[in-house]
Amino acid sequence: EPHTFKDRFWRMEKQTGKGSVAANAAIRSQAAAAGVMLLTPREYDAAFGSAAAVLANPHAAALLARGLKEATLQWTDAETGLACKARADHAGRCLVDLKSAARIDPRQFASAAIRLGYHGQFAFYEDGLRANGIEPVDAPHMIVVESAMPHDVIVYRMPPAVIEVGRHLYRSLLARLKVCRETNQWPGRAPEPIEFVMPAWSGAGDDGDDGELMFPDETEAEGAEP
Repeated sequence: EPHTFKDRFWRMEKQTGKGSVAANAAIRSQAAAAGVMLLTPREYDAAFGSAAAVLANPHAAALLARGLKEATLQWTDAETGLACKARADHAGRCLVDLKSAARIDPRQFASAAIRLGYHGQFAFYEDGLRANGIEPVDAPHMIVVESAMPHDVIVYRMPPAVIEVGRHLYRSLLARLKVCRETNQWPGRAPEPIEFVMPAWSGAGDDGDDGELMFPDETEAEGAEP
C-alpha cells in the first residue's frame, strides 16, 4: 500500500571500510526487529517514486482512501472443496489491485495482463470477498504505475465481461488442481511426443517445406554451443 510505504521499507546505505561488517549487520538486525524490509538506494527511490505517483493521481487516491488494505482472505471453494487463500491489495466499495509495469499503455499492458492472468486473479479475489460476506459495490479497478521514471499512472476499470473470462480461467485451474491431487498425477505441457514446428521468422512455411531457410551468420555461429 502506498500509504504505508515508509513504515514497511527502509533505505539502506551500505557501509564500507573498517567496521562495515558489524555496522551492516546491526542495520539488518534493527530492520528485522522492526519488521521492515531493507532496500538498496536505487530500489527504495524507484519504489518510493512509484508510491508517490499513485497517491498523486486523484482517481487512484480516491480508490485507496477507504477500505481494507492488504486483506487476507480464506475460504473453501464450494464446487471443488479446495481451501483457497488470497491477499487483496485493497477492498472498499470495489476491489483494487496495484501493479507496476515497464509499459503501461493500454494495448501493450492489456496483452501482458491477460498473458499473466490478471483477469483470473481479479475474479478469484472477488469470489473470495463474497465467500467472506463482502459484496463489492462497484466494478474492480487496477492501478498500474510505470516502474521507471516518470512513474506515469493509469487506472483501469475492469469490465464484467473481462472478469467473467477470468472466472472461467481460474475455475478451470481449480478443477485441474483437484484432479491432480485426487489422482496424484501432475502432467507437464506435453505428456506425449509432439511435432516440432518451424517458427514463422525462420522463413519456412507452416508445413516446414516452403520458403527459404535462414541461417545465422558466421559470427553468430562461432559463438553457438555445439
